[in-house]
Amino acid sequence: MQRPSLRMRKSMSLLNEFCGEFGLTEEALGQVTRLGKQCFLTLPRHNKLIAKYRKSLVSAGIYLGEENKRLRPSPALLEHIAALTDEHKVVVDEKAAWLFLCGRDLFTKSIISRGVPTRRGFVLVQNSRDENLGFGLAKRRGNVAVKNLLDRGFFLRRER
Repeated sequence: MQRPSLRMRKSMSLLNEFCGEFGLTEEALGQVTRLGKQCFLTLPRHNKLIAKYRKSLVSAGIYLGEENKRLRPSPALLEHIAALTDEHKVVVDEKAAWLFLCGRDLFTKSIISRGVPTRRGFVLVQNSRDENLGFGLAKRRGNVAVKNLLDRGFFLRRER
């Protein structure tokens, strides 16, 4: 097996660090393949195929995010994390869920149940059906309870 380059280790450590915020280990996340600056969740049975076509591959598996100086997680990564943990979730009512998907922050009165934020203050935002809407930064003061960092609506708004 080929040793990963220093740059690859840095990237994977950013992904592992982000997932570690939510209590996930590298083993719980699964096999991660890096193509350029992008990270993908892949299956071990695809290793030979990925190795053979690595230089011409554009995508492989489920897109987890891109990192430059820090990781920009994808909605698929957030959903994967939400399926594996219950500890760091905030459940919101329907009106707040819609506003969150439109890029708005969450207010205290719209939160149905609240989980414990991670060390850096991250929380996963879920609707009442336990569907992941995105993630945000839990606030300690003021009317805003969770600052929106990424929501599923971001990609639709970006397409303009």
